[in-house]
Amino acid sequence: AGTITTHPLNGRGYDFDVPALAGDFVTAEDGTGFVHVAPGHGEDDFHLGQKNGIAVPQTVGEDGLFYPHVPLFAGASVYT
Repeated sequence: AGTITTHPLNGRGYDFDVPALAGDFVTAEDGTGFVHVAPGHGEDDFHLGQKNGIAVPQTVGEDGLFYPHVPLFAGASVYT
């Protein structure tokens, strides 16, 4: 089943397993060779998520605010 990790915000509304996935866009030249994947926030992440059956969460509305259902960040702006 592969390596499963815990979300860094586990216990604060992000209580789900996070799989460690191999991606052809990740190398070990500048680090460990592992990165987090955010399927809703980048083309490489999206394709790797799709390939591994990871849903794209809907977290930010057209107004740039996190939706009310997003733990810790509900109503916050993604822009500074």
